[in-house]
Amino acid sequence: MEDRKAKIEFIRNNSFGILFSLHEGGPWATHTPFIYIENEGSNDVLLCHMAKANPQWKDVESSKVLVVFQGPHAYITPSWYTEKNQVPTWNYVTVHATGTASLLDGEAKKDLIMMMLEFYQSDAGMVDHLEEEPFRSMLRATAGVRITVEKLEGKAKLNQNKSVGSRMNVAEQLLKSDNPVTRNLGRTMIEELASLDRK
Repeated sequence: MEDRKAKIEFIRNNSFGILFSLHEGGPWATHTPFIYIENEGSNDVLLCHMAKANPQWKDVESSKVLVVFQGPHAYITPSWYTEKNQVPTWNYVTVHATGTASLLDGEAKKDLIMMMLEFYQSDAGMVDHLEEEPFRSMLRATAGVRITVEKLEGKAKLNQNKSVGSRMNVAEQLLKSDNPVTRNLGRTMIEELASLDRK
């Protein structure tokens, strides 16, 4: 995936990511939702939060971190190809964001929670209740994290090394699956093939 806008759109559509960092000298990972903010003329930013009961937040200040956003993926059997003597593979779409983390507190942390509420549930009116004690208690128990994005890497492995006929057949087989993630991969492959026709 070379197009930066496509990678950003992918993150926003698959915003439940995994934050990787070092904690007490060893690897640590937290699954959490993210907000991606584009900054014209400077680095983009990823925002997230985690419970203070999770010790990862204690070590992220000024540290390099990696965030992984996983899209649809599935096993691909060679029996779906028109080509002969092929091997199995796994198709997937993913974006990795690398950057430097810092902690948010006070109004900055409250602003983060407001942005997340507006992004994930804009019609709920929950922002109006942020001054009430349940939310204030939640804020006290939460660590906000800001990541200055320094690199975005994306990969869409969709059988691009196969013929159009094979790729279409794979997509059609994936669409027959009972697994919604697998069907989503099939739709992604159909869209990718359609984009080739438009070029």
